[in-house]
Amino acid sequence: MSMLINVACIDSHNTSYFYKREDGTYYWLHARKNKDDVIVDADGLQLEMLGDVELTNDQIREACK
Repeated sequence: MSMLINVACIDSHNTSYFYKREDGTYYWLHARKNKDDVIVDADGLQLEMLGDVELTNDQIREACK
């Protein structure tokens, strides 16, 4: 089971949910109104060594193009 780390409400039509899998890897689910959802594997992201993971709106938009 994945653990929800962060929710980002980009705008009224886009919301991203950032998850950590049981094996320690990360992914995010980007839900879009009237479009298919996008699941992005976050293995290629540079994550902070300490503290919570934070994704900017620009990072999310770029990955969902």
